[in-house]
Amino acid sequence: VVFAQNQRSRRTGFTLVEVMIVIALIGLLSVIATPSLIKARQQTTGTAMANSFRIFDGAFEQFRMDTGTWPAADWARGAYPVGMQNWLPAAWLAESPVGGFYAFAPSAADIILSRPDIPIPIMLHVDNVLDDGDLLTGRVRGDNDSLVLRIE
Repeated sequence: VVFAQNQRSRRTGFTLVEVMIVIALIGLLSVIATPSLIKARQQTTGTAMANSFRIFDGAFEQFRMDTGTWPAADWARGAYPVGMQNWLPAAWLAESPVGGFYAFAPSAADIILSRPDIPIPIMLHVDNVLDDGDLLTGRVRGDNDSLVLRIE
């Protein structure tokens, strides 16, 4: 009876094997969860960008309906196109979720987000939300340097 009581009192912590198993399980769970978390973050960023493009598209369309013309060219990133202060929200002046600023090209009626290396999955998500899901066709176009929404 004394031997059993001493045996119980000596075992107060975890063995090395138990600790290693817990660490291995945590590592395995993190390896499984990481791709899902990355994809969810990309989709969230893409949805935020798509919503910004949608709001900007509506603002430029409203400007055109009210004035009969597109605003004058203003390629200054992070600044309102001439005359658009009352139509565009403050988000136009802010950096996009992937970095870079928005600009407007009146010659083609394009809203442009220029930034090198916008992740392709994010651009595809924006295209899926706003257009046909193909970055080479439709209203949303993308390449390595920019994402463009053509206003129709």
